[in-house]
Amino acid sequence: MSPIQFAAFDAAQHDIGLVADLIARSDEQINPLVYGRDPVGVISEMLRLGSNYFDGKYLSVVTLDNEIVGVAAGYPVRDKQHIDKVSSAAFAKAMGMLQVIRRIPFYKKLDAIMQGPMESDAYYVHTLSIHPQYQGRGLGTQIIAALTQQHRTLYLHVNPDKSRSYHFYEKMGFREQSGGCMMHKGKTLRQSLMVLDANA
Repeated sequence: MSPIQFAAFDAAQHDIGLVADLIARSDEQINPLVYGRDPVGVISEMLRLGSNYFDGKYLSVVTLDNEIVGVAAGYPVRDKQHIDKVSSAAFAKAMGMLQVIRRIPFYKKLDAIMQGPMESDAYYVHTLSIHPQYQGRGLGTQIIAALTQQHRTLYLHVNPDKSRSYHFYEKMGFREQSGGCMMHKGKTLRQSLMVLDANA
């Protein structure tokens, strides 16, 4: 298999719809609740706006033989609070302030279960998604390997109910550091903070 390549996302160069769909697929339980009825549409607008999680500073498209096969977004933990803040503003523009206001109680509960201590000099993986047609070919392993070459410690949140994703990260050496759950419309939603320390 050819090695994967990484490129900073560029709205003028990359297929926004495809990239937005990959981001939306990263958690098909949580993302529709976060982004509303049209997750791909809201994420597409965020991709166009820039200055958020999905800006080319933080989002890479992953290509194999010049085809986009996945996405990876992340940033230094020390910058997380600032990036969360600017991303919230872009998110409100993309979704519409009225829709955001309606979802504030949900967002507060979700934020509460996505906490946990992280080292400031570590790297936070916000999104990692592989196109369904390319899953099971070791591309996720290549992405994590590339990230660990650049960063000593990685953190990420994962939905433990997505057992395939959770077990993949365990296999890669991540360990669960903390977890939280919430009830939403009669369903339990879970998030686990996982850490991979290359020096451990």
